[in-house]
Amino acid sequence: MPAAHQKNCSTPVRRLPSCLRPTSTCFRHAKPLKSLPTKSLIIAGAQKCGTSTLFATLANHPGIDVPRDPETGKAFKEIDFFNRHHQRGDDWYFSRFMSDGKTRLDVSPNYLCDPQAHQRMHALLPDAMVVVSLRDPVDRAISQYNHYTQLMPGSHDWDWRCPEDTLDVNVQSELASPYDDWAGILNRGKYLQQLTHLLKFYDRSQVHVMVMDQWCVDPEHHLSALLDFAGLPQVALDVHTCHVRTYDSDPAGAELRKQLVEFYRPHNEALFDFLGARFESWILP
Repeated sequence: MPAAHQKNCSTPVRRLPSCLRPTSTCFRHAKPLKSLPTKSLIIAGAQKCGTSTLFATLANHPGIDVPRDPETGKAFKEIDFFNRHHQRGDDWYFSRFMSDGKTRLDVSPNYLCDPQAHQRMHALLPDAMVVVSLRDPVDRAISQYNHYTQLMPGSHDWDWRCPEDTLDVNVQSELASPYDDWAGILNRGKYLQQLTHLLKFYDRSQVHVMVMDQWCVDPEHHLSALLDFAGLPQVALDVHTCHVRTYDSDPAGAELRKQLVEFYRPHNEALFDFLGARFESWILP
């Protein structure tokens, strides 16, 4: 395990991305509710686990209704209602879906790490089908760091301890002062804790766990299973493969990777028991 790089980045505060912070100002008065479709499919996360791939694939299904800007009609991915915009009311949410009779697709990867979002989802949509997409938590953590770094300065107040510093410094700072829930570079990878909380509100039959490592190997097979779960017809779709960004260098390095593998090992083993499947690459440095 590498020696901790102690650095006083700042007094630890709870920093969340804007997409996790509630907002109270309405853009406009929502349209009245129309005749609503009977089904909702929510892809709740996890962040940096292929949710954009799933959205791009499913958005072209003829039985799917994606959220759209009510003024321009332009489709968008993350509506973030149950974690950020819930104060705007149910009509605001439903008015973003414009096709009656189709399955609403809500792809908001910050729902999974927000315990309040689970309760709000069930209160409004108790019959929804919920998808949870996972990947190797070490790779997920590195991807989050890279993503936040690329978006600076806009990401400065998001859920990382030491913006503009190295991944190692961020990891050691978060280990020394963990977030108290599932925010942060490390805690978002504690998948089973988040799943267990979600299952307090939704029956296991309503929750479909996907591992994007498997999707990348055989996307057609796993898309078929996803459509069956959602009750959607099997139709030919352009299947999007996992989008993996390339970087000039690995921000982790061998020693930090080993530390992260050991950090996640007990969480991964518990998840493997829950899923009844093992992913050996997750526990190898």
